[in-house]
Amino acid sequence: MAWYGWVLIGFSAFFLIGFIFWVGFFFRVIFVRIRKLDRRFDFEKMQQVHFGRYAGTALPLLRKMRAASCDEVSVQSQDGLALFGRFYPVADPKGVFLLVHGYRSCGFYDFCGVFSFLQQEGYSILLIDQRSHGKSEGRYIGYGALERDDCLRWVKWISLRYPSLPVFLYGVSMGCATVLMASGLPLPETVHGIVADCGYTKPDAIFRKVAEENLRIPRVFHRSLLFFTNHLCRLFAGYSPEAFSTVDALKTNRLPVLFIHGKADRFVPCRMTEENYRCCMAEKELFLPEKAGHAMSMFAESEHYRSRLKAFAERYGGSKKRGLRSS
Repeated sequence: MAWYGWVLIGFSAFFLIGFIFWVGFFFRVIFVRIRKLDRRFDFEKMQQVHFGRYAGTALPLLRKMRAASCDEVSVQSQDGLALFGRFYPVADPKGVFLLVHGYRSCGFYDFCGVFSFLQQEGYSILLIDQRSHGKSEGRYIGYGALERDDCLRWVKWISLRYPSLPVFLYGVSMGCATVLMASGLPLPETVHGIVADCGYTKPDAIFRKVAEENLRIPRVFHRSLLFFTNHLCRLFAGYSPEAFSTVDALKTNRLPVLFIHGKADRFVPCRMTEENYRCCMAEKELFLPEKAGHAMSMFAESEHYRSRLKAFAERYGGSKKRGLRSS
């Protein structure tokens, strides 16, 4: 074989090994639980990174939330995982909020801005650790595809204990995708509404965004990278990311939804919530704070955020009627 043949073989082998490395790296970064992250939540040290310019406001709320007494509870997932939650009851509650945090985050970070407010308004709170996060079991992250069934388990847990109380699903980021995908499942009649803060439309859509803008992977490799990653996800995690979307769930959803998304979000584009809003056939509201970054709307426009949240819960907390919006 001529020398240039060996050069071509060497180059092809180098390219193939490099591509396999990138596929494995992408799969691990995106889908696999990293145990070190579960231990990294030094709330004092990380608050500047997570909250940025809102740290001064958020940190006292975070400390207060962590100090609140709670009942530690658990349910078992459909695939046999032990899922962990913290229940914060109030006296004579108006209802219960199920709070679902985002990707590689925790409920303390994502909901400290509204935790005390919801309690003061008379709502008990169930704060969960999503699978593969915190104290919940699991190795792979499902981006809502797996977590939607977990959400249903938690709703049933609430409904068994408080069958006469209205329940609201409230998710941030990936937690938002979780509750929106769960809206396509047969939820108990006790569920009265959904608060959807800065969610995406489809797992594969947010993967493309992360690959291009966060990991700086050239666009020419996106299709093949996502193709092989999707097959790895089927093989190891047991689901296909491209088979699930909030859009499909919202087309059959009958629950009212309050959509929230900061227009300055550079992680999950605001256009994704606008697409979710357009596809939702139930009663719906849209709140788009101008200067809020990812998951920061509750701090960027705190008064307006809380007033919209309160009005939504009061509007739909007393009625069990579900149906398509009138238009």
